[in-house]
Amino acid sequence: MTRVHRSAIGAAAIVALSMAAPTHAGQIDITTLAGYGVTSQTFNFGAGADWNRVVVPTGKVVLGAKIVSAGDGFQDFSVFTPAGPGQMFPTFTFGAGEYGWTMRSVQGQANPNVTVDVYYSDPLSDYTLSKSIDQTYGAGGLGGWAAPAGHSVTGGGYYFTQADSWAVSSQWTENSLYWSLWQPIEREGWLIQARDNKTWSPANLYVVSFQQSTSVPEPGTIALLSLPLLGVAAMRRRQASDRR
Repeated sequence: MTRVHRSAIGAAAIVALSMAAPTHAGQIDITTLAGYGVTSQTFNFGAGADWNRVVVPTGKVVLGAKIVSAGDGFQDFSVFTPAGPGQMFPTFTFGAGEYGWTMRSVQGQANPNVTVDVYYSDPLSDYTLSKSIDQTYGAGGLGGWAAPAGHSVTGGGYYFTQADSWAVSSQWTENSLYWSLWQPIEREGWLIQARDNKTWSPANLYVVSFQQSTSVPEPGTIALLSLPLLGVAAMRRRQASDRR
């Protein structure tokens, strides 16, 4: 089941970090998930804040994305975010059961031959695309957004309202310090840092997450595991009877 979740926890900027988008986050290795795969596409972005998207195969859910072409990065995109069914963008809308990744290039920056890998898997337990409250970033400002409690994060992204804004880093985090000074929580989530030469950048963060299932033995399995213990108990009773 998929949920579009809007958390009630505020975001605050504390520590600056920088790294490339990972193929997996934290201790979750997405390559081990059932139905894991990668779809790769190359785009030519003009200088007019062009929109593009990658749609994962039917029946799959999006996990994350990575810019893989040399010399390209988050600084080339004012929007770089996961998307799901019904989400609308200026030039396209995701259909029923459709998942993927959405991009908008930075205004005034033509950029040809940009290659993006998008990762996907079979549907996951309590799969959720979380959207942050509206946030505003100062020059070089940071902000984060948490996934639901107990969830593992596989990816995330950002959507700056203004096409001349961008992120210098966009990454997974697990430290509660990144969420809020006034409401610390122990959750995984997503952290971005805005460009350092723009003082007003409204944005939303998006987080992809799911609930990892815990294996519980079936009743029949529990019964089978109990048989050796029953055998030991019977043997002890027999030995005690022989000694009388």
